[in-house]
Amino acid sequence: MKKNYQTSEFWFTMVTFIFSGLFLTGFLTDYDQKEELISDISHGVESVFLIGGQMVVLYKYISSRKQQKVEYEKRKGKEVETIAKEIEDAASLDGDVININTANIVDLIRLPGIGPATAKRIMEYREENGEFEKISDIRKVSGIGKSTYKDIEGYIEV
Repeated sequence: MKKNYQTSEFWFTMVTFIFSGLFLTGFLTDYDQKEELISDISHGVESVFLIGGQMVVLYKYISSRKQQKVEYEKRKGKEVETIAKEIEDAASLDGDVININTANIVDLIRLPGIGPATAKRIMEYREENGEFEKISDIRKVSGIGKSTYKDIEGYIEV
């Protein structure tokens, strides 16, 4: 089985060959000088690769975190859209007409501009005064003025 070199082994071997060549050709004359240079350069090369490797790992980590954040934001955006759609679907009348004499509080709240407090006042008005005779009688309920009446008149009946 063929053994693969580790990065540090490869560079150590390359530096050793280069300095051996320099020693043999006479550029380096002292053996201790050669060993010291080989050691220093090998450590330098290993440090460069270590720092480079750490930078790659850091870059991948940061990229991964950015991608996770983007995916999280997309997921949250979809959840908000889904919730808004569900609320809109639940609250919309879709052409339904609500009988204000028999509607419960949930149906009354579905009317545009009618909140829980106004819906409660409509129900209390019915209990105290009986059924509405015509839809415009709903204006007798406190909190329902001209504007609110215009918003709901197409959705109510008696």
